[in-house]
Amino acid sequence: MQQYPKDKLKEVEQILLDKEMELKKVYQVAVAKADNLYSQKILDEAIDAYMAAHEIKNDEVYPLNMINQIKKYIADHAIVDILNSSVIISNNTERKFDFQPVDIRQRKNNYVVMKARVLSESKPKVYLNYGKDATRSGGIVLKSIKDNEMNDYIIRVSAQDPWYRIDNTWLKLYSEGGDIEVSFIQISTAD
Repeated sequence: MQQYPKDKLKEVEQILLDKEMELKKVYQVAVAKADNLYSQKILDEAIDAYMAAHEIKNDEVYPLNMINQIKKYIADHAIVDILNSSVIISNNTERKFDFQPVDIRQRKNNYVVMKARVLSESKPKVYLNYGKDATRSGGIVLKSIKDNEMNDYIIRVSAQDPWYRIDNTWLKLYSEGGDIEVSFIQISTAD
């Protein structure tokens, strides 16, 4: 009779060990994906992949260290400051931000970096458009601005051909479905 509880305990321990090993494998795959994106300098997707790895094993510090390293790298490679004060973009309105065109030699791997937060109860969709004069060259639908705390957003714009080919001189942010506050916008490069 005493052997049965011992056998069951060993069985449970083995199940827990198997689950831990599977979690470790999934984590290692997620980190490898993130490291690969980082080595290719696809920094926005690398951050997302490191965050996914962190969510798998939140006791591991490596993913958060890499996210901080990427953010520092992008901040250190800023080439155009667009906004350094707080502005509110109300629901269904657009705000334009002018800047001098980025030198073509620096457009290879550009990111728009911004700090933003939601001011309303609903989660708005935010559109980032860019262009020259009165012509829109391109745009990106941002992932939802998450919550009421100021967060960093790193958006790879150089993946779009019009960013590279055209001397863009403005960015516009449009908020649909809620109000947002933006406190910082910058263009950075990842040579």
